[in-house]
Order: sequence, then C-alpha cells, then structure tokens
Amino acid sequence: MTTVLDLHEWEECTPGTTPALARQSFDGVPASRNLAERLAQKDILQVTELHSGLAVAATSYVGRISLGPLQITVRPKIDVDILRTLLRYAYGLRNLTTFADANQALQAGTFQDLLIVQLAVEVAELEARGLHRSYVPQEEMLAAPRGRIDLQRMAQQGGVVTATLPCRHHPRFEDTPPNQIVLAGLRLAARLTDDLLLRTRLRRLAARMAEHVSVFPLTAKGLAAARRRLNRMTAAYEPAFDLIALLLEGTGVSLEDAEQSLALPGFLFDMNLFFEALLTRFLTANLPGYQVHSQFRLRDMMRYLPEANTLHRQAPTPRPDIVIRQSGKTVAMLDTKYRDLW
Repeated sequence: MTTVLDLHEWEECTPGTTPALARQSFDGVPASRNLAERLAQKDILQVTELHSGLAVAATSYVGRISLGPLQITVRPKIDVDILRTLLRYAYGLRNLTTFADANQALQAGTFQDLLIVQLAVEVAELEARGLHRSYVPQEEMLAAPRGRIDLQRMAQQGGVVTATLPCRHHPRFEDTPPNQIVLAGLRLAARLTDDLLLRTRLRRLAARMAEHVSVFPLTAKGLAAARRRLNRMTAAYEPAFDLIALLLEGTGVSLEDAEQSLALPGFLFDMNLFFEALLTRFLTANLPGYQVHSQFRLRDMMRYLPEANTLHRQAPTPRPDIVIRQSGKTVAMLDTKYRDLW
C-alpha cells in the first residue's frame, strides 16, 4: 500500500509526527533504497530508514516522486498566484489567461502542474496563431503542374511519355524541428501530471499536432539544437522551449559528470535555479550598460603548476551563479542562495 505524503519546502515528517510512516521501510525494493541514498547525498530529499519507520525531510526541491512505499509531494512555500507571476517574469513567459478547469486544478496541484498549465496555454496560443511551416523542396511527377517544370529530366526520359510532368516545387509543411520539440514536450508533460483534466487537454493538443508533425524522442541535445536555430520567424516558440527545458530537467538530477544524470520516478525541480533566474532577469533589467551572465565560465582564472600537475588535469573553470561585466571586464561575481529564513 502506498503512503501519500504532502510536504512544503524544508518540512520534516517522522514516524512520531506522521503515524503513516511507522513500520515503513525499503525492504524488498533495493532500487528505491539506492535512489533514496543518492538523493540524500545530493541534498535533494532526505529519506532515512529508522528502527521505527521512515523519516522524510524536504529541501529546496519541489515536485512529486515515488520511492518504494512512499509517494512524496513537496510544494513551494510561495503562494501559487505569486509564484506564477514570478515564474513568468523570471523566464520571460507571456501573461496568458489559463483555461478555467486547469486553473482550478492547479490550486491543489504540484509545482510541475504550474509549469504544465503554462505550457498548455503557450502551445494553444501558438496553434491559434498558426504553427510554423517551412518550405521543403520536392521533385515529383504531377498531372497538374506545380512550381517549375524540370525540362532537363523531361529530355532525359525522351519527352512527354505519360500524363504527368516532372516538377520541382516547394510546399510548406508543419513538420519542422520547433513543432517536433513542442509535440515531444506535450507528451512529456502529459506523463508528468496526475490531473485528469490537464492531461486530457495536453493529449488533445498533441493529437492535433501529431496529424502533421512527426514524433521524435525528446533529448537535452535536441532541445538545445532547436533553441539555437530559433530566429525572428520562430521567436514565439522560445517560451514553450523554456518550459519544456524546465520539465525535462526536473525528470533527472545531474551528477558530478555533466553527461550523466539520475533518472527519477517523478519530477523534482530545484528552486535555487528559479531564484537564480529571477535575480538574473531583475539585474539585467535594472543595470543598464552592464552585461549580466548566469553560470558564466571564468577561464584562465586558475592554473596548475606544471611540476604539480602529474595527472595532467585540465585547469578548473569556476562558474559563479551570476557574473556582471562591463566593456568585456568582470566587475562583480554574485552567489545566489535560496534559503528558508525561518
């Protein structure tokens, strides 16, 4: 039987305060015990096995995760309406009106539902304006000529021998990388939410897009590549890409090696990242003449002594949370901390 826990950031539950945790353990589910240990090492979520049962302590990570006999939901301490406004400001999201059923469900939903609701209305807005379409060159035999007739190919086949003509034309299709990323993001969001109304809305949006858009697996590299190809014609996709990136990041926790990640049976988002994005946006808007960078790599700041670097290691490149530069020179480095002052 699954025990459902509902916590806020930095809240703790023990067998003494929560009787449902008494006599609970990870016996028979070693994978959950190993995952709990990894999460505790990263200071993401503390789940401790005691003689009397399980103790759970939340940190700055919010979301929902299943661990053995537990389903743990960690909610932000910030009021949902204030948090939604701050999220829109921090990530440059549009202030769109949410549909009523999802907005009501959000009041009792999780943090990922807040992101998913915004993604749903962003995609609905893109759909209402018309999905981006690109010209794709095609060569085919057509009974009704379209585009330019391929005279060279016609000569090679000995003139007109059929009721069709070889044509080169450029039809516009919606099966483009931005739409493929959005479709994959809708499918990911539908898997992450437990709200039936919200999941139905996402599946309907995805079903309409799937009629003209191919389905591809969603990866961080694919999303980054699609983001780099954004231009003035596809700039409206940037808010949806930001939300999909947040959802994708919340399904896995990066380890020391940037190329490795810890897959999660759920969703956990670090509010430190949100706070850093919020401060970066605020400083960018209020420091004219300066360039504000988040997670900026400081190269050539440290160097190994040749005689001491026997293992031939690369020099470390520190990445402060925020770096402020002016005319190519670093004038300030800031470290952001998201903490419960109480």
